[in-house]
Amino acid sequence: MMQALNNLLCASDNEVNTVYMYLRLLNVPVSRHAVKSALMNHPDANSLLSVSDTISGFGVENVAAMVSSDELDQISAPFLVRTQSGEGLSLAIVKEINHDSVTYMPSGQQRWQRIRKDVFLQDFQRLVLVGAVNDTTRHPKFAIDQKKEESQQRKIIFGILALPLLTVSMIILSLFKYRLAAIIPSLYTILSLAGIMVGSLLLWHEIDRQSALLKQVCAGGKRVNCDSILSSQASTVFGISWALIGFSYFAGSLLAILTMGIMNSLLFVCFTLLSLCALIYTAFSLYYQSRIAKQWCLLCLYTQGILILQAGLLFSNSKIDMFNALIPENLILPMITCYIIPFVLGLSIVPVIKKAREGEEYQKSLAHLKSNAQVLKALLYTQPMVTSPANGLGITLGREDARHRLIKVCNPYCGPCASAHVVIDEILAGNPDLQIQIIFTASDDDRDRKAAPARHLMAVSDSADEELLKQALDDWYLAETKDYSVFAAKYPVHDKLQQQGSKIKAMREWCDLMEIRFTPTFFLDGYQLPRSYQIGDLKKLRWAADEDI
Repeated sequence: MMQALNNLLCASDNEVNTVYMYLRLLNVPVSRHAVKSALMNHPDANSLLSVSDTISGFGVENVAAMVSSDELDQISAPFLVRTQSGEGLSLAIVKEINHDSVTYMPSGQQRWQRIRKDVFLQDFQRLVLVGAVNDTTRHPKFAIDQKKEESQQRKIIFGILALPLLTVSMIILSLFKYRLAAIIPSLYTILSLAGIMVGSLLLWHEIDRQSALLKQVCAGGKRVNCDSILSSQASTVFGISWALIGFSYFAGSLLAILTMGIMNSLLFVCFTLLSLCALIYTAFSLYYQSRIAKQWCLLCLYTQGILILQAGLLFSNSKIDMFNALIPENLILPMITCYIIPFVLGLSIVPVIKKAREGEEYQKSLAHLKSNAQVLKALLYTQPMVTSPANGLGITLGREDARHRLIKVCNPYCGPCASAHVVIDEILAGNPDLQIQIIFTASDDDRDRKAAPARHLMAVSDSADEELLKQALDDWYLAETKDYSVFAAKYPVHDKLQQQGSKIKAMREWCDLMEIRFTPTFFLDGYQLPRSYQIGDLKKLRWAADEDI
């Protein structure tokens, strides 16, 4: 149940799901949000290159190749393949392949399917991407992100299930207590809950019309087009969407039942009167879809089906006498309040979420712009230049003859510096033509708490063992609590500490000359990184696009 609901919630993008499932199949501890962010913000989004770069960023070395159908058996599973589906080219995961059958997960699916090999090859487009796990796949940050996402998903699922569980509990109690008399009110309550679910999907359509989940729900024949109906002029009345009105109607009804009692006969008299009004809307909507638009919206039909069923239940209930019943005045205000609350909430929240989604699209466009090497080059030339030579200062990682050099000025105890360290590792791993230079702001004064770890890291770098140095940097920057004594015991450097004084002074003098005011500060190829750029933006930069950046 929980897994099914989680799959439903995460049906945001077929390619995101496929790449995420592939990484999990390789036992990479990664969050779905991280995968989505990497794919969506890639400068070549929706391409095989974006998939390759994304899984590389999570420590999975990969290669793409064109292979024939006969050669497919020779590739070690699991791997990704391009296939032809009803929506065009899509990405699928092959888990197992033999002479007769293929076990794979098609795009947009959450389950493995086993089909005949000859059937699979009909859709196979000869393009294969094979990944292999390396050591960086076990990066602690990946596991931390995954745990955070799992915790967040549990909270969301609990929040979603809270209302249905409360409603079902109330129904069960009423059936035990009132038996047959509670059947019609209970069915009406269940239909109201179903109406809230459908209404939520209709509201979500206003926020994200490209949602993969909505596309799955609204899939149908040639005359089924939810987007056309929900975007038409008839989808609103006085500027308010029917989706919001429908959601408020069902949510208000359920709220009234929960607060005023499922066996409140006067309450159901009010529902009967409201149901008459709802049937007028139902007739209008069916007429518009069948005669004017000549297309159908499945979500709208679900809504109208629920309204008709509710009306049938109310009119068949012999205990409801709406012609002779008197509705007390003290019931009217609570009823109105129950309907106003979801209406106001929807009216307030939907635009906020919609703007947030638009902001995501803006970020995608900005990321694409930032990945342009020429744009960065133009902006770099407007930034402060490195006026004092930094050769020989600090710690260097990467090739000595690298075409590009990134200087990171940092404080060993700086939180943002620690966060940037993880990103710089990823940038260096993906760009062999880049050298990283780390310069510390520490002074050679023993009273400066930055001095001890800076000296120690410099001493470790003197060992000329780059792997040891990388491990020491990871252990220092990624530690939850930075305890120098523990770090020093793990990396003994003996008398080398005393040799670092002049180096620490030289770095401090350079920082003063460059007027370093905050950490981390970055310089790329001799120019300070523009404030509009984050260090993570360099991961998406096409370094080979311009040799002179």
